[in-house]
Amino acid sequence: PAAGMRRIREGDSLEPGVPRTTDSFRQPDRTFTLVAHDEFTQDGRTFAKGEDESWTAVEKPDDVNKGIAFYNASKDYVTTEDGMLTITVRANQTKWREWSWEKHRMHHRFKNYTSAMIQGWNKFCFTGGIFELRVKMPGVAYGGGMWPAAWLMGNLARATYDQSTAGVWPWSYDTCDKSARHTQQISACNGKPGYGLNPYQGRGAPEMDIFEVMPAPTDNDMPFMSNSLQVAPGIKQHRPRNGHPINSSQTWYDTMRIGEHGSMNYGFWGQLCNGLDFSVKYLQDALSVNSPLNSTHWEEFHTYRIEWKPGPGGYLEWYLDGQFMMGIDASTLTDKTGALIPEEPMYLILNIAMSPTWGMPQPCDMNACHACYNCYDCHNEECQCPLPKALKQCGSMPATMYVDYVRVFQDTEDPYQSVGCDPPSHPTAKFIAAHPERYQDWTPPQEPPLSLLFWGLIFALALAAVVALCVGAVKCRDRCGKQRAYRVLSGVDPSGAENGVTMITTSPIMESRKATETTRLVP
Repeated sequence: PAAGMRRIREGDSLEPGVPRTTDSFRQPDRTFTLVAHDEFTQDGRTFAKGEDESWTAVEKPDDVNKGIAFYNASKDYVTTEDGMLTITVRANQTKWREWSWEKHRMHHRFKNYTSAMIQGWNKFCFTGGIFELRVKMPGVAYGGGMWPAAWLMGNLARATYDQSTAGVWPWSYDTCDKSARHTQQISACNGKPGYGLNPYQGRGAPEMDIFEVMPAPTDNDMPFMSNSLQVAPGIKQHRPRNGHPINSSQTWYDTMRIGEHGSMNYGFWGQLCNGLDFSVKYLQDALSVNSPLNSTHWEEFHTYRIEWKPGPGGYLEWYLDGQFMMGIDASTLTDKTGALIPEEPMYLILNIAMSPTWGMPQPCDMNACHACYNCYDCHNEECQCPLPKALKQCGSMPATMYVDYVRVFQDTEDPYQSVGCDPPSHPTAKFIAAHPERYQDWTPPQEPPLSLLFWGLIFALALAAVVALCVGAVKCRDRCGKQRAYRVLSGVDPSGAENGVTMITTSPIMESRKATETTRLVP
């Protein structure tokens, strides 16, 4: 079979063991048909830019959520072997030089860990249906330090590329109102949005986290999985505070459905986001549930699923091995903020992140450990104290996440479900093509062609020249004001007194006023 997400059409043959249909847990009376899948059966695949028809491995530092890893696109970190996709994180330091606007010079940067992130952005997208993948987690359940994730994002944003997400992530809103007109970049108030976008249609890039897994950072903790919908606009009044449980005086989405062993994720309720212009702010919400895991999720493969119905009567439901984890109905959102169950074409992201904010012992004892929040290098003896036990002395490195398959099933009779990144109902291609600077591949920022010091010198010289010209103009007018003016009387020739000419000298006071009035007009 060809590498990449294979599109399945009626009559196509399937590999042994690949089902043609699946049952929906929410809609058992509907048939969901396999429309695309990747079984990763071809070993040795590579995913650097242009090397795979469905996926791209990014090459960039992870600067999101205080990330401490660099994403490397080479086969050392992401490839296929033994019929599986492998994503590996290693305790290998990555160094590079880049320009610092803050320091106004080139400087060295580094990340102490190197990992991988693979995306289907602008290559393989789908809207609605059932998405399923079978995964074995990296590292160990009780040890912490890693942040494996599988998530979907709207194609108008390229995940972790900040310029593409500003003002777009994670909007899912199609109502024209004053509060969103200036904060939602593509607003339903705009009748002429251009770039092939539909008039009066609010657009964005919502995020659905199929799983974000935290191994237990200490023996007293429990490994868990977060299932989340990241969406904007957010609730504006009486919001719960991040890190604190909700109380009776606060407002949240009270019709969210939570699985038997799940609990509301009070660690993160959402945040204030920046638009393209940093003066523009808006709130986003994280509707999120945490559910406990156990060691088998690191030792064996388990099946993660999201059922997604966009449009009227829409919903989202998360499952683990067929067990219900979390659910959100359309009314859950519309009753609070007017947000929608996502209708955007969305793509898959798979990665292993690392961050001091996830899977590391919290709070870090800053009095006993001077490396807290400063150094998480497992090779450095002075940086062992803030690390979880499995990461000390790099004990859990390298670690690999194994993905057996990814599959998309859809209800082919549902007009809201489709495959593609540029559907007529929610186009993206022309908008992306018109803003290449927002989506371009990462390269280390280089020193500007002319440094700020040089521009400062040019500005100072230009200012001095302007001041000199102004002073010269005033002096010139003052000098000219002392010249004599002649008025011809009785029609005689002003060649001399003998011809009956009266010579009149203009008043110096009047000339001074004229010079002053003229000077005020000089910018």
